[in-house]
Amino acid sequence: MQIVAKVKKDKNDEGTKVTVEYPIHSTLDENRQAHGDKCVNDLFSAKAKIAVQDAVRRWGLSMLKEKGKIDPKALQEKVNTFKLDEKVRAPRKSPKDKIKSLLDQMTPEEKTEFLAEMRKQKS
Repeated sequence: MQIVAKVKKDKNDEGTKVTVEYPIHSTLDENRQAHGDKCVNDLFSAKAKIAVQDAVRRWGLSMLKEKGKIDPKALQEKVNTFKLDEKVRAPRKSPKDKIKSLLDQMTPEEKTEFLAEMRKQKS
């Protein structure tokens, strides 16, 4: 498999892209043969742990935003049904929450102007 990496001297350096070949295969059996069961299992376990941590962070954040606290029992119930190949998405904002978020970014003058326009449209 071709692996592309960018090598940088420091954070200001744009870096140099390099491409190398490494035996990462498309099937479990090929990877087990090339790298051994322990290596394949260790890498799987590390990646699986990160996936679960990510899901827990997203669900926990959602609970904090909705209820102001994390319910460990409810969080564990979600984890119990989690599948590693699932994507956990951040909860969607309601239209009202989206508008509030945008209003919070406006200056007082912009808010006044925007709200006046909305009142005109309502009439």
